[in-house]
Amino acid sequence: MKIRASPQEVQEAAYQRDLTYNDFGLFLLRHGQAAEALPYFSLAIQFQPSNSTFFLNRSDCKRELLDFDGALKDLRCAHSLSPATNIFQSAMFSLLNEMGLKAASEGRWVDSVSHFDEVRFLLQASEANF
Repeated sequence: MKIRASPQEVQEAAYQRDLTYNDFGLFLLRHGQAAEALPYFSLAIQFQPSNSTFFLNRSDCKRELLDFDGALKDLRCAHSLSPATNIFQSAMFSLLNEMGLKAASEGRWVDSVSHFDEVRFLLQASEANF
């Protein structure tokens, strides 16, 4: 017996697969297994590179792994895919602030100031929109 699926059913099945990768990554991340979660977020992104939520989740995972540059790159991708979504801006402020504090604690003053300046610039830009 051969099962036939419509193109819409195939598309829906693929979407559910991608959500499963993302959801399993979230499960692992919430249970303190960020290193194990990262490949699942990457798979979800590989199949749906226009899903900003998948980039946001991978950014959170990379941040947990202290890969701040990778987290920032994913946040910027998420924001570029959904620029009107405020959650990315909040996450960006928080991450850049954390990066600035980390750089300062390591004596990397130029990097620290650069991160804090970017926060200030983003805050000014967001205030101009209100």
